[in-house]
Formats: sequence, structure tokens, C-alpha cells
Amino acid sequence: HQGVVALTEPHVYQPWAEVIAYITATPGSHTLLCLDSVTDVGNFAALIRSAAAFGVHTIIVPRHDAVPLTPAVAKRSAGAIERMSIVRVVNIVRTLAELQQHGFWVYGADIQAALTVAQVAWPERVVLVLGAESGGIRRLVRERCDSLVRIPMYAGTNSLNVATAGAIILAYRWNHCVTSYGQQEEVEGVTGSISC
Repeated sequence: HQGVVALTEPHVYQPWAEVIAYITATPGSHTLLCLDSVTDVGNFAALIRSAAAFGVHTIIVPRHDAVPLTPAVAKRSAGAIERMSIVRVVNIVRTLAELQQHGFWVYGADIQAALTVAQVAWPERVVLVLGAESGGIRRLVRERCDSLVRIPMYAGTNSLNVATAGAIILAYRWNHCVTSYGQQEEVEGVTGSISC
């Protein structure tokens, strides 16, 4: 803090219709992140940072049981929120169904899943669904997922913080995009494709 104050417009939700228009008009790989009832400000902000780092185009949150876009979220995201499209939807299950109609494969993170993130053959269009730490992904949302995935962990470890788990899975996804679809990492200040 050097006695300088920056005045910025508050971050606003992007209309869902604009997201659909973008993914319809833009072929190739896309990664979306869906947060099902993640209500902790710190986790939300950390996930925004991870999403920006690993090429996520849009974060989807429900209208209820979600952290609103507040100055606290913006501050804790360390500026990443300015590079992220965030949409608020009424019904996550219907939203995922609509994305599946646009060729997206929906993966839900679940500690009981048989499939690990290292085993996933990631398709071009992916939605990653993360649930609240207390209860995970809600049943109807889980049933809408095409597949459930887990992070392989050392025996005796029960779970990870949702923000940590999200970062790990998104890193796996991003690595696949870099090696399979030619997405570029930022090198010496020059950025290639910004989304995966």
C-alpha cells in the first residue's frame, strides 16, 4: 500500500446467453468450472485464481447457496477476477444439460470415484463440477455428470480443501490442453491462447 487508490467498477455477472453464444461461435477446446454450493469466500477467490491460471473460460455458480461477487472476493482473488467470466444460473442441473447439448462432457469431483484424474482422456469441451466441502456435489447435480473423478492420494488422507482439489484437477486438464490441443503457456510476458 503506497498511498495510491485505484477506482474500479465492481465485477458483474456475465449473462448466460453471452456464454452460450461464445461457445457456439468458437470451435475447439473449452473448459468451464461449475461450483455447486461453494459458500466460503476464501475458497471461491482461490478457485477464481486457479481458473484464470489454468485456462478456464467461465465459472458457473448457482443463484442461491453461493458466494456473491463482493469486494472481498475481488481482493482475495488478487486481480484474477478481472480476467474471468462468472455467470449465475437458476438451475445447475438444467445448465449442465444445456452444455452437454453443446458437446461438453461433465466431470464431477468425488472422492469415491473409481476414475482418477490421471486416467481421464479429456475431451475438447469440459465442465468440471466441484461441490461444497461439507457435502460434496448434490445428488441431482452428480446424476447429471457424465463421469466422476478423484485425485489419487496417500492412504489415510480423507479429502482436500475444495480450492486445492480444484486447482489440482484444473492443472491436469490444462496440461492435457497444452500437450493435445496446442494451448500455450505464458512465456516472457507473451500469452498464447487464454482459454482451454
